[in-house]
Amino acid sequence: MALQPLVQSTEKKVVMQRLGLNEQYYKMLLQEANEVRDRMSQIPANLAPNREGARRPYQWNDLSETAKHREIIALSRTNNPYTRPYYDLGWHYNTVAEENWVARWFLWRSFRYRDNRGGGGTPASPGALEGRALEQDSDGEQGTIVVTGTHVVNEPSK
Repeated sequence: MALQPLVQSTEKKVVMQRLGLNEQYYKMLLQEANEVRDRMSQIPANLAPNREGARRPYQWNDLSETAKHREIIALSRTNNPYTRPYYDLGWHYNTVAEENWVARWFLWRSFRYRDNRGGGGTPASPGALEGRALEQDSDGEQGTIVVTGTHVVNEPSK
């Protein structure tokens, strides 16, 4: 039975509660999304028309909605017997096509963490940094966000 969709910016704890996930299953779903992200980030055909000059690895906003949708549907149809039941909870239909909010949420989150919270820092506009620090806090993730100039550096907790 599918659950009512949640938006991709929904906090981790809300998604985990909604799906009945524990940390082990959360990590399995995120790992599957990471593998899709890594593959998508290298293929120029996945780029949106206005992002053709983007450099690899591509970010979420560089990719076309068609490429995202194709990979979300493929991820949702995984043969992994441990994660498949969670994807099955995410199927829904919008006015145009079938969607899967669970796969979209994990794939978006995978890109978000790689692109915005990498250990080496990611350039960002000063206005964007405040929002990223607040998102980290509201998700309850372990670690400290350090803002230096126009970079965000993620330091793991000790």
